[in-house]
Amino acid sequence: MAELVSSRYSDAFFDLGLQNGQLERFAEDAGLVLSMLEVNENDADSSGLRDFLFHPQISEDSKIGVVEASLKGKVCDEIVGLIVIVIKKQRERELPAVLTAFLKKVDEHNELAEAHVTSAVPIDEGRLETIRGILSEKFGKKIVIKTSIDQELVGGFKVLIQGYSFDRTIKGSLNELKASIQ
Repeated sequence: MAELVSSRYSDAFFDLGLQNGQLERFAEDAGLVLSMLEVNENDADSSGLRDFLFHPQISEDSKIGVVEASLKGKVCDEIVGLIVIVIKKQRERELPAVLTAFLKKVDEHNELAEAHVTSAVPIDEGRLETIRGILSEKFGKKIVIKTSIDQELVGGFKVLIQGYSFDRTIKGSLNELKASIQ
């Protein structure tokens, strides 16, 4: 049910952005609101907005008033309107999924794909450009790379993109060797 809800809202919002020629602005503002809704375990104050919107004892009118007061002028009116509609339909818990689905549709429309590259040590920009070029050719899309460090990998790197995993780590190579010997 939640997936159906997020799909309907995100489809309608995508169509509105496309019709108004403001898809990029909508995406930028949706990303901002989504980041405000995310919970960060390292920050005790993170996602006060999420806690507020999801609280069952706070009235609809109070939620709408706070959203309008805090977001008007910071994000486009259409994003505020979307949030208000979601609140009125009592679907606040679906808002992160709606925004995520919308951003995914925008990426598909712009032929963008996000790749997550994990390595034992930071990868220099030249190597990232090489990885980006290979992935772009393979997937036929512009690639946005997000990097992270995992010191347990020992060496090499791992790439996750659109449900595919490419493991070029030392640990992965050793596991493949071990499996072929057994």
